[in-house]
Amino acid sequence: MVLCLGNTPSEKDVLSPVLAMTISALVSNMYGHGRNKSFVIIDELPTLFLPNLNEIPATARKYNIATVVALQTLAQLEKTYGVLGAREMTESRKNILKLDQATSGSSN
Repeated sequence: MVLCLGNTPSEKDVLSPVLAMTISALVSNMYGHGRNKSFVIIDELPTLFLPNLNEIPATARKYNIATVVALQTLAQLEKTYGVLGAREMTESRKNILKLDQATSGSSN
């Protein structure tokens, strides 16, 4: 089963809390031994505030749930979760893939 939730810039202030609550409830209901392996993908993470997000990857790993989050910059994450919260989240990830887009003045 796949469930896809979406947000829009024009309704972000209204939808983000509802989406965060829904995601938190869904993830906590996925916990349990003996279940199928599964994953949670969250794109544009800084647009949502999920309480205890830094605990989700470690807890989910125990139940064969992979978590994938995507964001454009760490500054966005720090704006939503604070510097300490952003640091906790990046340090609780087992693997981090960082892709930098070359700027127009870059030689890359």
